[in-house]
Amino acid sequence: MRPPDLQIEKQPVAGTGITVVTLKGQLDAHTFSMLETVMDQIFEDGCFKIVFKLDALDYVASAGMGVFISTLARAEQQQGGVVLVNLAPKVRNVFEMFGLLDAFRSANDTTAAIAML
Repeated sequence: MRPPDLQIEKQPVAGTGITVVTLKGQLDAHTFSMLETVMDQIFEDGCFKIVFKLDALDYVASAGMGVFISTLARAEQQQGGVVLVNLAPKVRNVFEMFGLLDAFRSANDTTAAIAML
């Protein structure tokens, strides 16, 4: 059996109300619903401060960008936020192409991202 094209790990940061979501692989038309499901669970748990670790994300398609955009909107509606950590060059290019680099805060490491939230 083939491994999934996208691996998602979520890790709450004790005492902060922040969840770190690590993505590995490809976020595309076949896998974006996996991330939507995870984000729905995080929001249902009352967490609206999200750190996305993206250094192992190899590819993101427009469907995946939609998940990032809706996550940011939902988090900000609840006075939360989203910080992106370590965008791989290919992924950074997609955010630039969509004109979204300025919409998202970014950090070089998880510690800095947590401090920003």
